[in-house]
Amino acid sequence: MKSSNDTYSDILNTIQTKQEADAFAYALDKLSDSLFINKADSFEISLQTIISSRQARFLRHIIQKALGDQPNPQQISEVLASLKENVINYKTLSLTTAIDPTEHTINLAVGWANIHLGENVVIDLKKDPGLIAGAIVEFGGIYKDLSIKKRIEEVLRKKQTEIASILK
Repeated sequence: MKSSNDTYSDILNTIQTKQEADAFAYALDKLSDSLFINKADSFEISLQTIISSRQARFLRHIIQKALGDQPNPQQISEVLASLKENVINYKTLSLTTAIDPTEHTINLAVGWANIHLGENVVIDLKKDPGLIAGAIVEFGGIYKDLSIKKRIEEVLRKKQTEIASILK
């Protein structure tokens, strides 16, 4: 039997960053709300405007596969709630860099995280120009400062006396 994670894998694979996961969870709430608006096609209109067309296509497929051709709003709402639960339970790899990463860099980081940390990992991207280069990485309570700033500070601490004597 497939787990809900397997069922949702196509749509969940469209989410790479914490920001995307948060936005998608919010969108799922909005979609669920639209199910109970007394207007024809309110859910379909919301589906077309709230999430990407790719995600909407995957979501339609998930709903049709799970519920058949004539699901009621309550059933769809339950599928959306289950999907949201999967999204909010993603593990987060926090990555702080000196620059904004490119889409390619994000893809590489997510690919690495999924291989080495397991599936269902999103990247929480932060920018700190003070790092100069390198990154600070946090995951599962482990913190690694791999920045150039840290290395420069370590060298300066070790050479503090020597530097002070040169400056006199």
